[in-house]
Amino acid sequence: MMWFCEVGLHIRTPLKVDLQIRQKHSTRTSHRGRNKNKNKLEGARAQLEQWQKLAEVMPANSLRDFALQTMFDLLITIANRQLSDITSRYALRAVDLKDMVVIDLWNAGE
Repeated sequence: MMWFCEVGLHIRTPLKVDLQIRQKHSTRTSHRGRNKNKNKLEGARAQLEQWQKLAEVMPANSLRDFALQTMFDLLITIANRQLSDITSRYALRAVDLKDMVVIDLWNAGE
């Protein structure tokens, strides 16, 4: 019976060591993942700060905005002509300088 206990002790000891090694590896891997995500987050924050500073420095330019809006309207007019050659169902409309919507003319203009 004593021999069986010694064999069990010899088996358990390597298993405990293996378990400890796996736990350390798992902890290191999770730390690396957290550090990688932390670095990405810091990089994104730095980039956000740069864009915010740039937005603060750039003045509003109404002449530039007017020219862009005029060009955007002209572009939509040309696109609508091309679109009408393809189908009479759809048309484009500018909401503002940043947005454009597609109108379904067969569905009550929605």
